Amino acid sequence: YKRQVSTQSTWGSLGGTLGIQLSRRLSWGMPHKRSCLSFRCCRRRVVPTMGDDWRLRYLGSVLICPSILLPASVGRLLVAASAAIACLLPSVGVGDVRSSDQDDPLHQYALKDKMQFQGQVRASTGRQLIKAQQDITRSFGSISFPYLLLHGDADTTCPFEGSQRMHEQSTSSDAEFLQIPGMTHNLMYDAGNEVVWNAVLDWLDRHCESETCQ
Repeated sequence: YKRQVSTQSTWGSLGGTLGIQLSRRLSWGMPHKRSCLSFRCCRRRVVPTMGDDWRLRYLGSVLICPSILLPASVGRLLVAASAAIACLLPSVGVGDVRSSDQDDPLHQYALKDKMQFQGQVRASTGRQLIKAQQDITRSFGSISFPYLLLHGDADTTCPFEGSQRMHEQSTSSDAEFLQIPGMTHNLMYDAGNEVVWNAVLDWLDRHCESETCQ
């Protein structure tokens, strides 16, 4: 699938949050502006929209357990104070990122994967994640890009309800949502992952039949 790099995007977990935002920009050129209440921690800047070449080559995204809603373990007080903490102590760790929901051999295996982030999320990163999630949940109706969305309904790292709400409210005419009963956050390695791999490969095959992928 090397030929699909510039036309397909596969995102999961925290990357899924960024993937949704990028897919919105690729599908209809969403402008992005950044502003902040405090001059101390932000510089106002405008990021240009994606070029026409990228938009023409973009055919859709695969989203695997994206982080759309915060887990229940993140308290409302922390969310409310996130802007101040990010400005005053941007590098301080505010929470662990787990690559698996379970303390089992799967989790131990995931800990050895250098492609998966391990450790604490910095306050500044956490604040940007919260802002991105809030923007996504306010704009479910503007999600019109083609996508395959997969999520295990036993996921406690990135709540399943976020993906469910997104799919119910999106306006995409080419949208597929695969709810996988009993599976947790790390779908690609969890027991029964054959259904996940088969769904992803089948979606890529169907969406890469056009000349754009050649």
